[in-house]
Amino acid sequence: MSVKNFISEFEPLKEERVVGLRRAWARVPRNSDFRVARSDDFGEPRRVYDYGEIAGAYGLALMVIDKTKPVDSRFGLIIFLERPGDRYDTYWIYRDTNLRSFSMQRASGDIFVEEKFGDGSRKMCEIQWTRKKGKWTCEPLPHY
Repeated sequence: MSVKNFISEFEPLKEERVVGLRRAWARVPRNSDFRVARSDDFGEPRRVYDYGEIAGAYGLALMVIDKTKPVDSRFGLIIFLERPGDRYDTYWIYRDTNLRSFSMQRASGDIFVEEKFGDGSRKMCEIQWTRKKGKWTCEPLPHY
């Protein structure tokens, strides 16, 4: 499904917010090259979107596929953060990356991204604003 269609059909949102999300997506360069990720892109079921609190902000986290890229570098994770006036800002957490071994999880007001390795080990990070870097990133959790 295209990202534009996904946003248009996203049930939990009021129409004004849907309009704001569509406007934000329209500002993404080459936006028609992307589609929403599906479970079969990963080989097993995955959460590909989450709407709610993201590290004190509020918005949508969405895994997408760039249809123009090779399989190993076609994934992206983008967040849309609400702003006053039904506006959204967009931030790429990952782009042009192989995310097949990644999954999103929610715990309270935070979204975590876990990467599983072939040897059974894993690495986890939390989506958050990093003042030191001056951007939204997925910061590694120290105990993983």
